[in-house]
Amino acid sequence: MAKTSRGATHSLIRIKSAGQPDRLEDLLGTSYSFGRGDPEGKIRVDFVMASDQHLSREHCRLQRKDDSYFIENLSPNGTYVNGKEVVAPRPLKHKDKIEIGSGTSLEFLRLSDAERSRELHGAVADKEVAKAAEGEGKKSILASPWLWGMLVFYGLIGVVVASAVGKKEKVFAKPKGGPFFDHLMSGELHPDPTEPAEVRKRRANEIWSRAQRLHGGETLTTGANAYYLVQEAQHALRELGFKSVNDAINATHPIASAARDAISQLEARVGDWYAEANQYFDSRHWAEARRRYARIEAAIPDRSVPVRKYAAYWAHRLRKFK
Repeated sequence: MAKTSRGATHSLIRIKSAGQPDRLEDLLGTSYSFGRGDPEGKIRVDFVMASDQHLSREHCRLQRKDDSYFIENLSPNGTYVNGKEVVAPRPLKHKDKIEIGSGTSLEFLRLSDAERSRELHGAVADKEVAKAAEGEGKKSILASPWLWGMLVFYGLIGVVVASAVGKKEKVFAKPKGGPFFDHLMSGELHPDPTEPAEVRKRRANEIWSRAQRLHGGETLTTGANAYYLVQEAQHALRELGFKSVNDAINATHPIASAARDAISQLEARVGDWYAEANQYFDSRHWAEARRRYARIEAAIPDRSVPVRKYAAYWAHRLRKFK
């Protein structure tokens, strides 16, 4: 493979697609496919970008050989790396830009542990929290036999450090037990009433029909489909002139009712995982706690949701416990 960051140990892919939140995913397997997806389920696609109609159902594929990932085009619409069309499988290097469809782009990254942590969680680095996760006890300053003047000196340093750490902990403050997704129901949708009602109604029906094919039914019980379904419901209800999902529920609109049911399923699933993760964490069963936090991270694509940020942080910090 071409030169990467010194000490790079992680391969990641950044996905940017219109109509969906930006995603940064670890590449741990040997093969990944990208595309618009197959509503009939005959073609398995690992990363679905349903909003891009210029994508093929299975547009391109990443495959790992030894320590390198290769990009392979599977679509007549073409796949481009740094502006050059992919004719045959070609290796990827750090920060290669992959263009597919219309408005969809991928970025391949090779990062060290520290670089991956900064990409996923920002600049937060709490060494004392890391020691707690590894089971290391804090050393008391009172164990030192040195002069009282030194004790006062370190005490003042401790006050300054505690103040700084306190500000960082606010970023990843432990969320309450729920509900976690009220913002999806009460968030303002900003409808646009300037277009004819019939046009907006037809567009809303198209959005909702596509959402049900891609994210509804039995697929609600897996991955982030429940979250995606509610986001599409928001788009459809905005076209219909509702200011929030709750307004549509008060009007007994069927799309809003389906969104409420999806959120109820997601709340229950995430709530169970969150309670279990906290119990395992408190009892110092790090591997089981990490698994529950990782499930929460995978089920919520929006990285700004507090419970998702908290779970992603601990899923990463506890990654050494398999």
